[in-house]
Amino acid sequence: MKKIFFFFLIFIFTKQIVNAQVENDICTAVCLPASGVLTGMNPPADGMSPNIMLPCGQGTIEDNPTWYKFIPTGTSISFNVSAVNCTGPVVTPSIQVTIFEGNDCIDTNDNLFSIGCLNCVNSGTLTANVIPNKMYWLQIDGCLESICDFTLTYNPSSIATNFANATINGSNTVCKGSTTAYKVNAKSNWAWTTQPSQSATVTTIVNHPDSVNIIWNTSGSVKICATSGQSCIGNPVTICKDVMVTANLNPSTCNITLCKKQLPYTYALLPCINALNPSVMSVTPTTTVLTNSALGTYNQSVTYQSNNGCSGTATIIYKV
Repeated sequence: MKKIFFFFLIFIFTKQIVNAQVENDICTAVCLPASGVLTGMNPPADGMSPNIMLPCGQGTIEDNPTWYKFIPTGTSISFNVSAVNCTGPVVTPSIQVTIFEGNDCIDTNDNLFSIGCLNCVNSGTLTANVIPNKMYWLQIDGCLESICDFTLTYNPSSIATNFANATINGSNTVCKGSTTAYKVNAKSNWAWTTQPSQSATVTTIVNHPDSVNIIWNTSGSVKICATSGQSCIGNPVTICKDVMVTANLNPSTCNITLCKKQLPYTYALLPCINALNPSVMSVTPTTTVLTNSALGTYNQSVTYQSNNGCSGTATIIYKV
């Protein structure tokens, strides 16, 4: 009698431990891959009593779930679902897929709420309205203990990914007073700053927090930084880019005297510009044509672009 009671206690204890492990699966959920494609197979049922009622269909219960987590970058998310090679104790084995939201990963009905579900299907599209930069959980479960090979596809830019390799794309040499666009190559709710803060004016792009336009207020070395929102696998990160802001080019004025027979005359701009802007190595256009051949003094102004990306003005005063 004592042995029977002992084994009964072991059975009850073991069942509680197994159920606890199943319930906590959500807390060890892995992030959806950044590729936009998830393939896998839901595991066999553990033979224990189901531990959570899922609001998917009519009182559906979980049998053999796998859990994933993701952080959306927009206000809606869609998953295309397919299941093949299904086996199970029912006539038509299939899977059920549910999106959950909640304040933490504790797998109870008090903390998790279903916001979208596909109930016992072999294919379909699951769409749900979501809050950007908030953690959600995705459960893939065999319907009535079915075992299936499944594939989920989704837009890679709809989920926040690991920011370990994130960079800021854009020019690292700009001109004072100019406006330059920058973009992070990873989706998130990025917060942008400049160091020193007064050196630039930052304008974020509506509905595109990964992109900004920056107006450069001062010349010199400036650092632009972007701090991410929450990452699925890690804390927020800050990435920076060094930018050299070149001062405005000095207006150039040059004089030349020409004979009537020399006109029209092709005037090379660089020597004139270089006198007051020694850092300029090349300009576009490279020349201007002086055409007035009647006796007199004329002014001809040319706007040019320099090799460092800044624009300037050169005025040629020529006497005929």
